[in-house]
Amino acid sequence: MLLPLLPGCASAGRPADRAVRVAGLDPVALRKLGFVPRWISAARPLREGGLTQARVLGEAVLLVEGPDNVVTAADWGDGRQRWKKVIGLESEDLFAPVRREDSIYINSSGRVFELDVANGDLLKVDKLGRPVGAGGVLRNDLLIFGGVNGRLFAHSVTTSHTAWQYQMSGNISASPLLSDGNVFVADTVGTYGMFDADTGDLVWRNHTFGPVTAAPVLHRGDVLVPSEDRSLYALDRATGADSWIFRATRPLKVSPLSVGRDVYLPVPGGGLIGIDNRGEIRWSITLDATPVLASDRGIYAVTEDGLVLLDPASGEVLAGTRTGAITATEATEDGSLLMVFADGRLLRLDPAG
Repeated sequence: MLLPLLPGCASAGRPADRAVRVAGLDPVALRKLGFVPRWISAARPLREGGLTQARVLGEAVLLVEGPDNVVTAADWGDGRQRWKKVIGLESEDLFAPVRREDSIYINSSGRVFELDVANGDLLKVDKLGRPVGAGGVLRNDLLIFGGVNGRLFAHSVTTSHTAWQYQMSGNISASPLLSDGNVFVADTVGTYGMFDADTGDLVWRNHTFGPVTAAPVLHRGDVLVPSEDRSLYALDRATGADSWIFRATRPLKVSPLSVGRDVYLPVPGGGLIGIDNRGEIRWSITLDATPVLASDRGIYAVTEDGLVLLDPASGEVLAGTRTGAITATEATEDGSLLMVFADGRLLRLDPAG
């Protein structure tokens, strides 16, 4: 059941506010944070195994639930369900979906499923040349994966064959990262490299001193690589040279957020750190929070059971609200935020004003 909320109607006493309150959220606190609810779904029990993926892909929201691989598509505009399908076998784990035109691609460790975004019809199933442990990235008609055996490879969704491949030193547990016409990957030995995304030709390669399990992030002209050697590396995209290295006190297992010239780094069990464009610490707070979105109001971060707004200059908490346990979030380029809660609710927040 979905409770659609219209933009601009979230004022006190109106139906939108009542729906948000029924769902256990505070609409006044959300507006202080700078958000207006667009729609919210009613609570629903998640299947055993829980929600494994939540992605906004154009005008569609794709949700994947385990262990029986139920894939649900909802309309990003109003939250209403478009279709629901069971994909693959119960023994297969499904990873993050990607979209190309009117097709959705969802992969398991050994197969890629192509679905029609409009109705969920299964269009094609391809076998992958190597086992993988994460979703791929899409470059034209190439799905580029990192294999659990360390093989980086590009699978053509047009020909259903491997277009190119390269052997890394260790297993690849994080999805590769596209950078213009190149693709970056790091492995659990700490080796990383930049490759031509169309041909697989090596551009440059080096290593950290610990496993890399968190996804790398683009930051201006650099790639940010969080390593379990307790370091965040900023690597020049063109050459691979160190632009700077930030030394943390604990292994880094969560991706940072890049905002303009600054970086916001969550340290599991160690709070949140603001870093400047030279790799120097600006501030550190003990709040365990994951930054998810930036706006002209500040930095939005998710805690265990809430959403907070932080001052980018000091890390001070400017506003916040309790929401209940949060399972997943995704921010869009226009400043909207999808939140998925442990009780199965979905909430779309749009920027106020």
